[in-house]
Amino acid sequence: MLAKNIVSIALALLFSAFISFSIHFFASGHLEQWFYIPLGFAFFFFIYNFVYTYRSTKEEFTQFLLFSLALKLLLAFFTLLLCAFLFRSSFSGFAFHFVSTYMVFTVFEIRFLNQLIRNKPQTTPPNQ
Repeated sequence: MLAKNIVSIALALLFSAFISFSIHFFASGHLEQWFYIPLGFAFFFFIYNFVYTYRSTKEEFTQFLLFSLALKLLLAFFTLLLCAFLFRSSFSGFAFHFVSTYMVFTVFEIRFLNQLIRNKPQTTPPNQ
């Protein structure tokens, strides 16, 4: 599963780097350090996917999955809000790159998680 995690992250990194490159050079979303955003997401999602891989049962995995998805969404919102206040002049460029990269990595994460869910062992209900 570790190889599938790495392949999923590498594909997401390639797609998001291509999209960020296109936004940077062909659209109005100019950001000089655009390549740091896909690299940061690759590191962050690699750690999350690595933790997802080693959850033992479907119930435990589902609880952790819901918690981590909410946490990632809150972190993304907080990052956008913080950058909106700190870097007002370059916020639009950052927001284009950030949101597009977040969406690409989320699509590939869902693809990876779908494979994990299919392979997780089901626990049996306790006897009553």
